[in-house]
Amino acid sequence: MVMLMLISGRRQSQQVESMLLAGVALSFLFSSFTSLLLYHTDPQAVTAVLFWTMGSFSRAQWENLLFPTCVISTCIIFMLAYRRQLNAMLLGDESATTLGIKVNRFRIIMLLLSSLITATLVSMCGGIGFVGLMIPHIVRFFISQGTVFGIVLTALIGGIFMIWVDILSRTLLENQELPVGVITAATGSLFFLTLLYFRKNRPS
Repeated sequence: MVMLMLISGRRQSQQVESMLLAGVALSFLFSSFTSLLLYHTDPQAVTAVLFWTMGSFSRAQWENLLFPTCVISTCIIFMLAYRRQLNAMLLGDESATTLGIKVNRFRIIMLLLSSLITATLVSMCGGIGFVGLMIPHIVRFFISQGTVFGIVLTALIGGIFMIWVDILSRTLLENQELPVGVITAATGSLFFLTLLYFRKNRPS
């Protein structure tokens, strides 16, 4: 995150675009380092690491939940406390600035909190994609996310969704367990392709 912020710079007009481009570049950079490490690693360890990178709850244990629970709960409390500023940011940087919000500083704070949540979860269960993009879109169809109830409901539905995905990953194949990330990636891809299709064919 520090590298991302240094590369994106402080120019407010180009910060979002720079962050996106820098994020993609850094992602490929660290992926190459990961591939290099795997290339010089024991084959058995490579299999375990690859399974972890695709996401799995197979090693989840109750005694390991204290740290992620504390981190995630603390970050969510901070986000709920700043929910009005988050709603103002949805109006755009200029509107948020006119409302008295220091956009650059606030965006960095929210990015750090989001990154802390993501890093904690990925360290526990690997990379599980599309859930953070798909579930908020679904909840937004039915309720505003600008309220405390909307934010809490999004987190609750995301958790319930992952429970059922985990059940599906353990039951689809006999005597085998699919990585959770494979199912979420397939589901998320179909969801966004369907969303794009309906938006494209929506009457103007």
